[in-house]
Amino acid sequence: MEDAVLLEARDIVIWRGENLLIDRLNMSVERAAVVQIQGANGCGKTTLLRALIGLAEFDEGEVFWCGKPFYGVREALYGQLLYLGHKPGITGGLTPYENLLALCPELSASDSVSTDEDLSSSVRQRVQSVLDELGIGDRMDLPSAALSAGQQRRVALARLRLQKAILWVLDEP
Repeated sequence: MEDAVLLEARDIVIWRGENLLIDRLNMSVERAAVVQIQGANGCGKTTLLRALIGLAEFDEGEVFWCGKPFYGVREALYGQLLYLGHKPGITGGLTPYENLLALCPELSASDSVSTDEDLSSSVRQRVQSVLDELGIGDRMDLPSAALSAGQQRRVALARLRLQKAILWVLDEP
């Protein structure tokens, strides 16, 4: 995928009841760009983010992924997207390590190791390293429910280092 523009919105309009949240928004997100959406609480930032990736409806306009209408290439987008919403999206009964294995299936799909034991050791070391960088490596084998909200958020953010994606959509990271 060599398109410079990954995600594009044209004339997006979003109403919630009688409230106009987004009025004729045009925007594009290029490869390696950072786009920050700012606004007051309740103004529609989360709704816009969710609409741009197909998790919420918009009333008018079009969204394109790599130059193609979104609805025809939804699966292609989802294969390249990492979305982190308000909630960390982790399971309390699983450890951070187990959560990350479940959330990042490509961790277990490496052809560069010779045995399952080598793969398991390699994956564990990689996850440990990322969690160490985030200051929670010593929590890797505790139930995630025992972690503070901030620590749970760090587990979710570890996906940014572990999951292959060319588009990150982060809602209040």
